[in-house]
Amino acid sequence: MRVLIGVDGSEAGEQALRYGLDLARRLGADTTVLHVLEEPPISSYTALVTGLSVDAARERVRALGLETIARAEERAREAGVTVEVKLLDGLPADVLLGEGAKSDLIVVGTHGYRGMDRVLLGSVAETLVRRSSVPVLVVR
Repeated sequence: MRVLIGVDGSEAGEQALRYGLDLARRLGADTTVLHVLEEPPISSYTALVTGLSVDAARERVRALGLETIARAEERAREAGVTVEVKLLDGLPADVLLGEGAKSDLIVVGTHGYRGMDRVLLGSVAETLVRRSSVPVLVVR
C-alpha cells in the first residue's frame, strides 16, 4: 500500500500529517509527504504583503516549503515511519491529483472555510474528493 500525505504548513496540514503517519505505520504503507509550492500567486501575494521583490518572496516561500517538509520528515521519524518527501511546484490540487494517482490513498487536511472565505480561497480538499481516482481521507 502507498499513502500520499499532503502538507501545507498549517495546523490542518499538521493534523493530516499526524493522522496519515499513524495510519501508514499501522498499515506498513510506503509513504510520501508532499508540499506544493503554488507559483506564482503565493510569491506575488507574499511580495505584496512583505514588500519583498517577487524573486525574494519566491525564495522565502521555497524556504518555508523546505521547512515544512523537514518538520514532516522529523515527525515521521518520531512516529517510526520512513517517508519520501517531495517539494513540487504547481497548483496544489493538480499536483496532488497527479502524485496521488500513484498511491492507494491521499490524506489531506481541511481548513473548514465557509462563506466568502471558501469562495475566495477555494478548496484543495474538495477538488481532490471530486476528481481523485483513488480514495481521499480529509482530516479536519
